[in-house]
Amino acid sequence: MERNQNPCICLLLAVIISAYASQISDAAALPKEKQKTIKDWQPDVSLTIRNEGKETVEGRAVREHESVAFGLFQNKQYDDAAREFEKCVELDPRDFQAYLHLGYAYYYLHRYDDAANSLQKAVGLWPGNFDANYWRGMSLVNVRKFAEAIPNFEKAHEAKPDEQTPRIELLSCYLATQQFQKAVRIFPLIVGIAGGALALVYFVGLVLLLPFSLPIRTLAFPGLRFSVAWLVLFLEGQIAFLPLLALLPAFPGPEIIFAALVVAGLPVIAVGATGFARQPWGEPFRWPLRLGGWKTVGISLFWIFLLFLMNAAFSALYVLLTHKPAPLQNTIPMIARALRANPIVAWLAIPFVVPIVEEILFRGLFYGALQKHWGIKAAIGGSAFLFACVHLQLVGFFYLFCFGLILGWARWRSGTLGLPIAIHCLNNALLMLALTFAPSM
Repeated sequence: MERNQNPCICLLLAVIISAYASQISDAAALPKEKQKTIKDWQPDVSLTIRNEGKETVEGRAVREHESVAFGLFQNKQYDDAAREFEKCVELDPRDFQAYLHLGYAYYYLHRYDDAANSLQKAVGLWPGNFDANYWRGMSLVNVRKFAEAIPNFEKAHEAKPDEQTPRIELLSCYLATQQFQKAVRIFPLIVGIAGGALALVYFVGLVLLLPFSLPIRTLAFPGLRFSVAWLVLFLEGQIAFLPLLALLPAFPGPEIIFAALVVAGLPVIAVGATGFARQPWGEPFRWPLRLGGWKTVGISLFWIFLLFLMNAAFSALYVLLTHKPAPLQNTIPMIARALRANPIVAWLAIPFVVPIVEEILFRGLFYGALQKHWGIKAAIGGSAFLFACVHLQLVGFFYLFCFGLILGWARWRSGTLGLPIAIHCLNNALLMLALTFAPSM
């Protein structure tokens, strides 16, 4: 099944925001000194203060290891410090400070999973502690476990509401997990201003492109820069309308991504059906769209069927060799959630708007621009390659490229966008039906 680039854009934004917050966090030194408020979190858990205030043998050993460990940590000898802190927690499994600083040491050693585990134990001993929650969240973000990091950042934000870095990290995690309403509530004013600025850029770009799109011109083929401009406008529009729609209560769930896609895509469809269709190179855009001969339709559907079989065989082989479930497209769970939350928006976007917009761009504009410079073969292959690249899918790249080749061949043989759009719509509609009647996918 086809993939959409929206979640990858969200993930990319989340990674960029998180990297910015990480630089802010790492610029400030991690706490070096042992906190003096153990009694505030639990007065009788440490071996050093048991036995009616007298230091036990175990307590003395913990104190000695901690003294060495803190010295090593301050000298940035994190490997040795980690070993000393490990001895501390072996002697006293309820030593909050040892778990906390063991997590710091692991973090500096880029052992993020170990850091998260150690800091989780610290959180278990002191659930409301800012440092334990914040740095566990940071450790999880570094291994891209955004959903798991959210509760820790929320706790850190509750502990210190005025701290900016937990809020920034929460924003990145909410974006990565498509929780746009929560993301907006973190920085409502900034999100609104950013969304408004991006939307303004979108509308300015649209206005600038219309004089080159609506009047009849003498060019025999669409230009490559012209094609790139429309593609960039469409992608920028998706990003621009996400924060603005998130401010509206009408889109509380994951369907907001597809709502933004529809809003950004409708001008492309409108201009394609009017301006592009009037150009000397606009025959494939003219309505009513044709499908071509039955032979072309049959061959195209046959190739699509073979592609499905090849994809199924690859999945079966993957399971056989790795004993793991075949990797699903990363948009399928989000589409399933959007389908349950708002089926109207999901059905409007996935089987209709997405195929029409993408065929206008790739089998319409880019196909024509590449045909002008390098001929039919380059037009089919090049438009398929660009189609696969824009979806930002490494695992599914080959499938998308082959799918694009079939659509390009259908465009060439039929001489119109009608057949590629029909095949693309059918492909996406089958995905929607599968998710509707087999929601466990």
